[in-house]
Amino acid sequence: MGVLVVDKKLIIKGYMKFNKFYIELIGSFPTDFLYFVFPYVGSTKSQLHLLLLARLNRLVRVTSVYNYFNIKHDYLNINVLLIKLSSIFIYLTVLIHAQACIWHVMACPNNCSENSWVYSNGHDVCAGNKYLCSLYAATSLATFTGFSPPHARTEIELIMATVLMICDKFALGVFIGYMTSIVHNVSSTLVQYDHRIKKLKDYLRNSKISLALVDIVLNYTYQLWNRNQGLQVPIYLTTCPAFIQEDIKISAFGYHIHENEIFVKCHPDFLRLLIGRLHVTTFFNGNIICQQGDVNHTMYFIHQGGVNVYKVNDTEEILIDQLKELDSFGILQGVVEHTPHTHTYVASDVAIILTLLLSDWKHLLTFFPASCFTIYSKVADMWSREKATIGMYV
Repeated sequence: MGVLVVDKKLIIKGYMKFNKFYIELIGSFPTDFLYFVFPYVGSTKSQLHLLLLARLNRLVRVTSVYNYFNIKHDYLNINVLLIKLSSIFIYLTVLIHAQACIWHVMACPNNCSENSWVYSNGHDVCAGNKYLCSLYAATSLATFTGFSPPHARTEIELIMATVLMICDKFALGVFIGYMTSIVHNVSSTLVQYDHRIKKLKDYLRNSKISLALVDIVLNYTYQLWNRNQGLQVPIYLTTCPAFIQEDIKISAFGYHIHENEIFVKCHPDFLRLLIGRLHVTTFFNGNIICQQGDVNHTMYFIHQGGVNVYKVNDTEEILIDQLKELDSFGILQGVVEHTPHTHTYVASDVAIILTLLLSDWKHLLTFFPASCFTIYSKVADMWSREKATIGMYV
């Protein structure tokens, strides 16, 4: 679990550690004042070029873009594909713009020379807009597309064109490799999904399951894939060491156990082990979480979403309550063996439900006798009270 740092010394130390301070210091250094040191050098255009050269230290701020995307990739609840494509687009744009500036400076340091690449047979091929022409030339050279690349005519242009072509080959290879990796990740995931769906359909067909039930199973599979790519819990989380999994579950789900009536006064070590045995299941609108009469020795905690509570009789289902996030149900059924659920619980929207099976944690009570006494004392009190007064349906 992250810790909020408020100590100014630690903040400064962390800021200096990643060399961000030095980069921003170089980029913010007022080199513009060099212009006033040589205020009358050459023509007005020469003075302007001197001012522009004095501001080149601002280019180091481009590293902020790189740092931004590195940090953004670590955020939660983001579209990773969109972030990756955006980073590729920005890097490619910056590269082409920088090369366009180089071509423009070589052709027109002050006035455009007729010996430069912007002239062909004495005619200006740029139609007056030199930057746009330089941008086209840089794009053609960087991507190896377009009608024709710029024709270098002077020695400096030949040298620069050679260097840029070599660098562009390498840069384009990196970009293509990055794009290929993105496409491969997306396509491989879809291929895996298609393969698993095919195996599921084959199993359902060979099992001679009714078409109505097949539709329910496939619909749940599609919804779970669209939301979590077919996983209740990320696969890498299941391979973490036990202590990491427990820390994550305590941070994410600890409230449900710590604030629950029967567990609130139990030993902290017992609660830690108990939280580690919670299972996460996603239900969608209309999915039945638990039916009236079920004996499954399971208690339920609503982490996200809502749940409708129905009383079922011989002729109808009566909606008697609507539970929301942080509510729980089936507490007694999850502690007292062979106790049936007295209501049917149905997800009213996308609901993330935590389940706790009695057989997963009952053996822990042997090692925590005080917690065992506390739990069963609370259970006895719950049995003796009216169901309507405690807001739980058991």
